[in-house]
Amino acid sequence: MRTPLRMPPAEGVEAGGTATIRLTGPRCYHSLLIHSNIAYANVNAIRVVLNNRTVQEYTGDALDVM
Repeated sequence: MRTPLRMPPAEGVEAGGTATIRLTGPRCYHSLLIHSNIAYANVNAIRVVLNNRTVQEYTGDALDVM
């Protein structure tokens, strides 16, 4: 059974900066929900990085469509 977890707060949250959410292991993550009061138009990109390699990237415009 999947157990919802509250993740630690994002690091490096500042205007024009890069916010980071670190997923601890050894777990298998099935989904990640991010709640924010920032408009999608103000988000340049969301990237999923594994072992220093970008495996998924979303722009603010693409997020608005989802």
